[in-house]
Amino acid sequence: MTKELLEQIDALERFKQYKKSGMTEREIAKTMGYTWTDRKGNVYPSTAILRAKMTIVRNYIRQKYGEFIVDLKKDGLSNLEIANKLGVTESHIRSALSD
Repeated sequence: MTKELLEQIDALERFKQYKKSGMTEREIAKTMGYTWTDRKGNVYPSTAILRAKMTIVRNYIRQKYGEFIVDLKKDGLSNLEIANKLGVTESHIRSALSD
């Protein structure tokens, strides 16, 4: 896995842990540094930026996961072998390959 992918996964995992611990999205945004500044220089947590970033992260991870499956397929593995390797169903692999 690339360093960038690991960083994206880490950000998503931190978000999930904060959410699980009971933090609000506003608190999570502040903790993770997703803020905006008004004209007077006041800094506020931004849930909009947080949600946008998490959407970008999820899409990036999904894309890399799909590329990984395609690479395994190119290496000659069957859908069932890929599914067993990743711990998912064969239909999940078929779906990922059809996207």
